[in-house]
Amino acid sequence: MQKKIWEIQNTIIDSASDKGAESPSTKKVSHPYLKTNEKSPAIAATLSLFLWGGGQIYNKDTRHGLSLLIAMAVFGLSFSMILINWDTVFTFLKGIGLTPINIILMFFFLYALIMLLWYGNIIHAYLSVDRTRNEPFNGTDHPVLSGIASTLIPGLGQILNGQFRKGMLYLFSFFAGMFCLTFIISATALWPSIDMENEKSIFEKMLLTTGASAFIASLLWLINIFDAVIVAFEPVKKEPVRKRLRYSINRIKSKRSQIELWERTKVTFFLVLLLILSVAISYSVFPKEYYYNTLTSLSRDLNKNGMKVLPAFIQDTADAIFNKEQKQQSPEKNSI
Repeated sequence: MQKKIWEIQNTIIDSASDKGAESPSTKKVSHPYLKTNEKSPAIAATLSLFLWGGGQIYNKDTRHGLSLLIAMAVFGLSFSMILINWDTVFTFLKGIGLTPINIILMFFFLYALIMLLWYGNIIHAYLSVDRTRNEPFNGTDHPVLSGIASTLIPGLGQILNGQFRKGMLYLFSFFAGMFCLTFIISATALWPSIDMENEKSIFEKMLLTTGASAFIASLLWLINIFDAVIVAFEPVKKEPVRKRLRYSINRIKSKRSQIELWERTKVTFFLVLLLILSVAISYSVFPKEYYYNTLTSLSRDLNKNGMKVLPAFIQDTADAIFNKEQKQQSPEKNSI
């Protein structure tokens, strides 16, 4: 039966026993945060995050560790050679009949494959260590470390907290965001190589989709930091939702829960007030005309480079959010 981390175990040894035996009700148990000789799945996952196979080697699984390390070297070298000799590779593939958009899709398919292998390597490292433990891993007792870890890499703080599934979901959003960001950054170099109108339209739609996905990933990044810190300070949140609801119902009946509810309300009120203040300062320094003009300028620049779908979407979005009447008055919109 899985231990509930909010239960306080009785660690008093029955000293009245003549034989020195411990009664069942006073048997000493180990605290989930006490150091043990068992390996940490969080350490294994962190090692494999930065070096393929690092977590497996940490778990003395040398065969899988070295295989993943070699795979990292091979894929990394191959991908680097493609980037260095991109013009030669692009010309060769175009010469055998592939269209520019097909070449781009092949390139990013390889990039996505590398990221999926990277992601799977982290999962394998965590689970391989977790299976060797006699007791479940309840995370580390370092809230600040969890917050810093999730600030640097989404999901890493949740892994340190012992929330493997949630951590891998946030980590997947991180990899997806990196994939989308790479596509957006490389769009400037890839766009001139596309010479067919239908492929240009496809490329613009792909760019629009990756841009929206990157925005969602950035929001999840912020949520993941807050989640990692809150859970680290309140270990009860590591329990499944159903058990937490049952526990909350019991706590509502106590006077202590009312005091804690008031404390949390004050914190929530402070965070909301801070958010309102940040928005007010941002609006005073950069009024809405600044954002509208920036989006309009971006739309105009993209239109000059031969794009049609993306600049139209940006301009229409700006008109809808800020002021629909400016759609007819804006000279930038008319020039497009």
